[in-house]
Amino acid sequence: RGSERAWLFGIARNVAIDRHRRQRHLRTVSADDVPDAIDEGDVSRAVESSHVRDALWSLSEAHRAVVVLTYYRGRTIAEAAEELQVPEGTVKSRLHHAMRNLRRELERSEVLP
Repeated sequence: RGSERAWLFGIARNVAIDRHRRQRHLRTVSADDVPDAIDEGDVSRAVESSHVRDALWSLSEAHRAVVVLTYYRGRTIAEAAEELQVPEGTVKSRLHHAMRNLRRELERSEVLP
């Protein structure tokens, strides 16, 4: 079906990814870095931000790009349109649909009522 070379490269890639993931989880944490008490608000914000990140990744690439440019990078509609090389109306439409889909995702994950 495929060449042996492609098969070997696939195995080497998987081994490298596995090794990277394993090392990432084996980081040591200094006792100085551990907080004395955990604030419930911090935990709640961390969980919510995780849900928002997951909801953002559920969007199409075009919709996610518009949300990131306008909300996270503070671009105006005109600046986002110029950067994405699309008309301003397209940016507005994508932003509208992206926000609707984000709200639906966050309601589904019970972050929003």
